[in-house]
Amino acid sequence: MRYERALAGPSRLFAAELADGLAAASGAPVTARIYRPHRDLRFARDKTPYDAHLHIGFSGAGPGAWLVGPEPGRLVIGDGVMGFDPAAPGPLAGLRRGT
Repeated sequence: MRYERALAGPSRLFAAELADGLAAASGAPVTARIYRPHRDLRFARDKTPYDAHLHIGFSGAGPGAWLVGPEPGRLVIGDGVMGFDPAAPGPLAGLRRGT
């Protein structure tokens, strides 16, 4: 199958390699998730059935996460926190109470 040979197979290899590198850098196991290429067309004006990008998410033992998104003409790289502990003190405590 063309999708498996051209995109899915190489993406799994890339995700495994990057997950190993992130695990070594963070000191904790990291798992990778390759997001599906199908778009939700229910409310979209553009009915193109597939995304033109590939997103791979990486998460570890804590709330931190990474995202890599190659697409035609650019590469998106991101990191952040997937969830916040509502009981944790710090600068976000006021934001949590006010939300």
